[in-house]
Order: sequence, then C-alpha cells, then structure tokens
Amino acid sequence: FTVYGVYRAVKTVRKLLRSEARRFREDELSLDPGVTCLNHGSFGTVPKRVAAYQEQLRLEMESHPSRWFWIVCAKRFAHASAAVAELVRAPAECIAMVDNATTGINSVLGSIQLSGDDEVLVTNLTYQAIKNTAEYVCQRRNIKYVQLELTFPILSEDDVVAKFEAKLDQHPNVRVCVLDHITSPTAVLMPVKRLTALMHQRNIRVVVDGAHGPGQLDLNMLDLD
Repeated sequence: FTVYGVYRAVKTVRKLLRSEARRFREDELSLDPGVTCLNHGSFGTVPKRVAAYQEQLRLEMESHPSRWFWIVCAKRFAHASAAVAELVRAPAECIAMVDNATTGINSVLGSIQLSGDDEVLVTNLTYQAIKNTAEYVCQRRNIKYVQLELTFPILSEDDVVAKFEAKLDQHPNVRVCVLDHITSPTAVLMPVKRLTALMHQRNIRVVVDGAHGPGQLDLNMLDLD
C-alpha cells in the first residue's frame, strides 16, 4: 500500500460512515434536521421504532389497566430484565428497573449505612446530579464529602489509578467511592475494573454510574467486580 492509497481508503471509509450516519438520522430519529444535537447524555432521543413500540405499550396499558398492572406488567419487567442482563452479562435477578441512572444512584447511595468518620469519594468529572446526591447524603449523615480532581490531559490508566491511591492515602476513612464508567460530559473511559479492585482492597464500596456504558462498551458486569 502507498501512503496515498491508505489516505484514499481512509477518506472513502469516512465518507461511507458519514453517509450511513446521515441515513440513520433521517430514517431512524425524529431530531430536527436543522439542528445538530451533540448532547445525548443529558437529554437524548430514541429511534422511531422504539418510540412506536413505547406507544404500543401505552395503548395496551390504557386498554385494560387492571390486567396490565396485575398480570402483564410483571411479565414485561421480567422479559426486559432478562434482555438487559444478557446485554451487560449479569444475572437477571441482579437487574432492577429505574427511571434513569441518576434515580438508581440516588437509591443506592441513600440506602448505604454511613456515619461517624465515614467519607464518600467522588471526582470533579462525576455527573453533577450525582455529585449533588453525594453531597446531600454526606450533609444528611453528617459525614465528609471528598472530591478528587482529575485534570487534563489524562496521561494513562496508571495515572488515574495513582491519583486515586494518593487520595485514599490522604483519606483513609473513605467508605464509598462513586465512579463514572464513561464520564459526562468529558467522555473519559475510566479504568473501572482496576479502581474497583483498588477500592475493595481497602474495604470501600464502589458505586458505578454506568449511564453511558451500554451500547458503547462490551460490558461484562461480573468481570468488573
């Protein structure tokens, strides 16, 4: 291959990808064609076929509410849980349905027993709503809120792990660590598996905000623990 040949090949692939992305947007999404939406993390959209199926389920619910809530709903949840479990490779009995990731994190943090000298660790890259929850939990339990500053450029996984280790050495009373799998809105893929192992070595519970993982990462939840 010549350098020019490689350049032409890359250019062709990029053109095809742009064309496919344009086709997907036009055929599958309801986004305003005059707007380029960059933030699908805070407020995203769903493909038209998904929206159509949601409407189908709503009509099914409205047609016979008693049957839906007493009989059908539990079966639907079980089916959805099994599908999610297969996607993220986790036991179906470990899957719980919540409105969104923020609601899930709120539920988990609010249920962990913390008191006295306990501390909760987050980073400056943690999603703001989750930081708000962590701060609220700390204020309510009268415990310390600790924030690790991760500054750019982030050089490597080793660099991130070393910064967490240094922070834990400074704060030996950390009992819960909140990690983003992919940070929002900075899109940093955190070394969650290594950080989880580090936390467990120090008897620290780990809460992972995995909102941006499914669909972008080949997930294996059992392998992360």
